Amino acid sequence: MNTDYTIKNFRVFDSKGATIPLRPITILTGCNSSGKSSIVKSMVLLDTFLKPLREDYENGRKLDFSKYKLDFTTSNTLTLGNFQGILPYGSKSKKITFAYTIFSRLVEQELNVQLTFVIDETIGQGKCDSIVIKNNNGDIFYQAGSETQGYDTGHMIEPFFRFAIGEHDIIELRKTTDKADFNLNWGTDAEYKTAKKALDDSINHIRNFFSKYKKESLFSILKWVNEQWNHKGQNESLVCRKSNGHPEIIETAAKWKLLCYMPIIGEIANETKETFLQKLGSILLDGCNLSSEKYKNLMGEFKGVQKDFEKSGCEHFIDYFRSKEKEIYHQTKISLENNTFGNINLLETLEPLFNPSNPYSFNFIIDLFIQCQRQSKFHNVFNQGLDFYIFNVQRMFSEYIKMVRDHALTVDMPHFLSYMGSSVVKIKRIYNVEMNDDFAQLAYKYFESQQNFKNKKVNGLDYNNLNLNKQFKKVDDNFYKGDWIKFAPGDFINKWAKLFGLGESVSIKVLDENLGVTIRLHKDNKDKKGRLLADEGYGVSQILAILLRIETAIMEAPCKIERKYVKRFDYFLETQEASSSPTDLKEKLQCVIDPYTIAIEEPEVHLHPRFQSLLADMIVDAYKTYNVHFIVETHSEYLIRKLQTLIGRKDNDLTPKEVSILYVYPHDKALRPAGEPQVKVIDVTDTGKLTSSFGSGFFDEASSLNLELIKLNLN
Repeated sequence: MNTDYTIKNFRVFDSKGATIPLRPITILTGCNSSGKSSIVKSMVLLDTFLKPLREDYENGRKLDFSKYKLDFTTSNTLTLGNFQGILPYGSKSKKITFAYTIFSRLVEQELNVQLTFVIDETIGQGKCDSIVIKNNNGDIFYQAGSETQGYDTGHMIEPFFRFAIGEHDIIELRKTTDKADFNLNWGTDAEYKTAKKALDDSINHIRNFFSKYKKESLFSILKWVNEQWNHKGQNESLVCRKSNGHPEIIETAAKWKLLCYMPIIGEIANETKETFLQKLGSILLDGCNLSSEKYKNLMGEFKGVQKDFEKSGCEHFIDYFRSKEKEIYHQTKISLENNTFGNINLLETLEPLFNPSNPYSFNFIIDLFIQCQRQSKFHNVFNQGLDFYIFNVQRMFSEYIKMVRDHALTVDMPHFLSYMGSSVVKIKRIYNVEMNDDFAQLAYKYFESQQNFKNKKVNGLDYNNLNLNKQFKKVDDNFYKGDWIKFAPGDFINKWAKLFGLGESVSIKVLDENLGVTIRLHKDNKDKKGRLLADEGYGVSQILAILLRIETAIMEAPCKIERKYVKRFDYFLETQEASSSPTDLKEKLQCVIDPYTIAIEEPEVHLHPRFQSLLADMIVDAYKTYNVHFIVETHSEYLIRKLQTLIGRKDNDLTPKEVSILYVYPHDKALRPAGEPQVKVIDVTDTGKLTSSFGSGFFDEASSLNLELIKLNLN
């Protein structure tokens, strides 16, 4: 989780809002009632909108944006009240805005996603009013909603072609590599040579196409392909899905950077205003079955196009035609109502093609070429009808914009978010499922996760249902197990129970007839009975609650098998020779745990200062070992100081980029130092030092009291 998260017009945050850099370990501290809890609860609320959206996306269902709401009825959002209740007091705006940044591999740059919500009067929830997705330069990649205006998608053309061709080539290379490896192992020499040639051709094609781009572009697309295979098993490219079996058209269109490509346009692309009409005339005479009257009429129309071409100042016809094509890039606003938000169809802008009314508009010009194309030798270049020439690349582009939008709305921001309040601890000798308190529910959740986990071979992954390619199925099972993360229920909780000095192990058991759950601490391996958690203090129960939550997250977080290209792939791009053996490009598998985020409110409650310090070690261990991310609201100086120390030590690979420390001041400017923002970002250097001071009364409080004591003793 690395994103800059912004909230506007939410509780103590006004319409100007505040931006919070979220990192794998995010620390929120500051004054009471300043808005620390509001930051966390805003993310919990936003997740009620994003979670069902992600589930539909990941399960291949069509996104229906009319059904996704800000839900105030969940256990973690009930305390927020309702939509009206979370608007700042006296706010003129009745809209709430959330925004976050993500890096999109589809466009190879960082995007900012802004979601605006208004009240849904029918059910009292929040409904999405508008969505804007743009880059750091302000270029809009997608825009929809009640207040949006038309926008220009022309800046997406080049990244679209780069992505479409790159994704297609990489997926085809994957297939070719698998086939070559298959034949290498037990095919004939002829079959191997055929597969080997296809592999070499595929590698050379990728190298030649991407030679004019930065290598990072190719690897960004390569990572996208891997992500799609990992999550959705998708092995068909955008080009294959939208080209009707003729992927060759995308490269020709990319050559001229035209969405509305036709072969006849390619023939006259480099003609100037002096030669354009003559070249076109010869094409019509030689390659089209036109009557003399039809020829005369068409040439008369094209004379007007030539005059418009001359006025444009463009040197070559392709530049003129491309400038005219930009007319279709400008989109009218897309409504969020009636689910029309979910439909992106740029082809609708081409509907008036056959009824041109604006002289020398793009529609008029392309209509002339369509008339030529229908009767020309170019008509059957790809053995397809007229629509194929013009519209298939458009369809790919429409789908590409939809992919950019959907991916930007379904990323981990944060995914699998769990909230843990400070009042979770309830001391009971037996916890039964009918209890509504958080601790009883947490105990049962842990036990349920433990049972589910034991039924699976690997952490969060059903080993018996792995969807692997044939080449990997032939590998011995031990190959996989050696790469997988080793974890058994109890590993984390028992490790840290010992480090906190609570005992050797913890046992959680369901009583006969499911009457309840008991939690016991065992001082050593001989202590079979143990002692009930209820016989310990609040501090011990607080620690156990946190450990239960973390280990539950470890067991619940999905695992996936990732396919990774070895560094050999990089070597092929740098050398002139293709692969000497298909096995050089063979992928390897590894098991990866998806990030799971836990938001904890004041974990230091009831804890001794040494234990507060040890919390930092525990948090870092959970993150580094099991990819559990944390948003911690705290007033503990010891926890923060220990995090600084862990970064400065450099013995656990924790870097400053993985930690975000934020000091939250009161909303009222009069109550905070002059010039200070409401949310102050305090970075940690690689030596563990803070780049800025905290608000008064935090780190300096102990020093102030010591100084006062010294003065008292001197007097």
